[in-house]
Amino acid sequence: MRDAVAAYLEPCRTLLADLTDQISALGLSASGHRLANARLAVQGQEGPALVDTLASLTPVTSLQALARSMVAATRVSHAIADNNWTLLETVWGGGEGARIKRAVADALAADELVTSLADALKQAQADATRLIQRPPVVDPPLKPPPKPPLISKGKTVLKQDNRQGLEVGEARRVLKEIEPLLRDGVTLDISYRILGETDG
Repeated sequence: MRDAVAAYLEPCRTLLADLTDQISALGLSASGHRLANARLAVQGQEGPALVDTLASLTPVTSLQALARSMVAATRVSHAIADNNWTLLETVWGGGEGARIKRAVADALAADELVTSLADALKQAQADATRLIQRPPVVDPPLKPPPKPPLISKGKTVLKQDNRQGLEVGEARRVLKEIEPLLRDGVTLDISYRILGETDG
């Protein structure tokens, strides 16, 4: 038993240091199960003290989770070291990037038995790459306002207005206002739409 524990002790110490550094660098909480299991795994003792420690050990979640943490310590340390953190931090902001950050934070907090950190980081990098390669959403250009009609040389605008939603009385008043201007030699540009109730 001592040999088995000794074989995993150094990788567990490395994992504890790697996890602590990465969680601190990302500004995440140091209260997750993964970190707690890593701390528990490095309580190495010798001889009878080792047996006493193992007998009185209270796992963070389960003995299976602690065992998985110890066995996978080297793999998890490599996943942390090999991950492209710069890529992930580039997209961590709002929207989809915030979702990727949350998934990574959850994976760093969870037991290895529950969530494989290597798989979670691989997925996060794939999602971040896809997000960066996605073409940006471009708003369609605004439609320019219609150009005013050209005024023939030697002509001047006598009256100009633009009204919408006129009731019948208002429409008649407007027509009365322009009637005195409608004499020989003038040109009227007109555009109208009359809206009524539909049957049924």
